[in-house]
Amino acid sequence: MGARDDGRAQRAVDVGAALLKARKKIPNMTRRELASRTGVNPSTIQKIEHGDVANPGVFTLALLAVELRVDISDALRSLTGRIVARPMSDRPDPRPARALRVSDEGGARSVAGGEYDGSQ
Repeated sequence: MGARDDGRAQRAVDVGAALLKARKKIPNMTRRELASRTGVNPSTIQKIEHGDVANPGVFTLALLAVELRVDISDALRSLTGRIVARPMSDRPDPRPARALRVSDEGGARSVAGGEYDGSQ
């Protein structure tokens, strides 16, 4: 494993530690409760919290961070690095663009165009 991989693994540990710290501050917020609210498997939450996932999914992290009310934007940038927009081809994509929305309005969560009301 190279130095770059070591840095990425350390940042994943840091993100997981931040989520664990935030979860522990919320009374009665167990992994099982967080899993119930987000739809993320409890074992996945545990692996992320302990830094056992070197490349956690961005949407998974976003779901956890929104539920825990944690700003992980800097941590996400450190995991993904600088993102540079590049044209994929000369031909435009005929499919409509879908925006990523994460909001907490009206008790419903909206992530990537799909609605989530917090129930299972």
